[in-house]
Amino acid sequence: MKKNVFSSFDGGSQAVGYVSFPDRYRYWPDLDSKIIRISAGSGLSNAPASFKSNMLSISHAKFNRILSFDEKKCEIEVEAGSTLFDIFGILAQKGYYLKIQPGYSFVSIGGCIAANVHGKNQAEDGCFKEQVVSLKLFHPQHGIIKASPKTNKDVFDLTCGGYGLTGHILSAKLKIKKKNFSAISSSVVQFNSFHDGVNKLRNEARNCDFIYTWFDFAFNSKGFGNGLLYKSHFDKNREGSHFNTTKKSNKKISFTPFNLYNKHTINFLNKSYKLKEIYLHKTHQTFFETLFPLQKTMTYYSLFGPSGFCEYQVIIPHSSIGEFFNELRSYIIKNEIIITLASSKLFSGAPQYLYFQKDGISLALNFPRNSKSYNFLNFLDELTMKYMCIPNIIKDSRLEFKVVKYCYENFESFRNNLKVFDPQRLFRSVMSDRLFL
Repeated sequence: MKKNVFSSFDGGSQAVGYVSFPDRYRYWPDLDSKIIRISAGSGLSNAPASFKSNMLSISHAKFNRILSFDEKKCEIEVEAGSTLFDIFGILAQKGYYLKIQPGYSFVSIGGCIAANVHGKNQAEDGCFKEQVVSLKLFHPQHGIIKASPKTNKDVFDLTCGGYGLTGHILSAKLKIKKKNFSAISSSVVQFNSFHDGVNKLRNEARNCDFIYTWFDFAFNSKGFGNGLLYKSHFDKNREGSHFNTTKKSNKKISFTPFNLYNKHTINFLNKSYKLKEIYLHKTHQTFFETLFPLQKTMTYYSLFGPSGFCEYQVIIPHSSIGEFFNELRSYIIKNEIIITLASSKLFSGAPQYLYFQKDGISLALNFPRNSKSYNFLNFLDELTMKYMCIPNIIKDSRLEFKVVKYCYENFESFRNNLKVFDPQRLFRSVMSDRLFL
């Protein structure tokens, strides 16, 4: 155990605590059962969900083995410290893949389960929990628990999307898909307005394997809200293996000395990006590139400078999208907010605990962390509550208790059931304390 300076991925939350890197299973029962702690994965979360001041964060990085592979059942069992990159390489060689994956390959499996992340077509595929067959969890007061949708379902539902607050996820058995395609075909479709883009997304999502939009939200752009629709599908008719990968560093971002996104550059950068994507977009991508588009964007994040960036992601009910957008556009233009990324996906699903799922359209925004950003975040919170949206807890390093409690109708149910399972609340983080969990 050693002292460590922790930071959220967006640079918005820091703390000095302690970290340990166990590599033996006997570590779990041998650790003092009264120690307040939290599991740590790859450290790539915007929300400070894996650390707290003067508290112990336990890294699962050395628990990264493949435990079993069952071709007949289409299942793979892995330790929670395994990354999507690790599993991708193994599965690709055998002709399989995970259907639901976030956009960066160095996220750990434990992190994917704890945040119940989504992939490129949530409306069709659901969230990560849908492909978790079972998991093993360690809690000092309960020992090792095997949980699944049929066994200890209450623990399973609390742990998936439970942000590490039920205990240490040791391993998980996951559903895998047989690769029955040779390549990925990809296309980009232009649209001239936000509403046109949303309509295209709705109409095309059911016919695509991967789909999302990019919007130009530059406040000084004459075409505010225009953008691109990215569509990809498995192509059985093209030859060639598209599973080659090149491993890259997964270290923390090295921010530039100053922010390069400002009112003088944002319009030019957006127009340049759009032209590049229209004329240079690869119509046939590797599967790795399609699954993990963020793999090549670390430079994008570094250009925010030492103050870092803010991210806000929200699911807007279909009936409120027009009004939400109109108020958002007016605020951005009036206050000259620098939006470096605006993207959307189609979402579906019934509300449950703190899961980021609901029928509607998700909208993700990135912007520099500066003197305007906190007022803008407060405005987004009010807009989110006004239109009965739900914010993505794992994307925001400062999201407030009142917003989460108001927007997640099952918040109290999650908090009460968590308290029943762990009365002493041994697992805590900056984020859990902020949300009074």
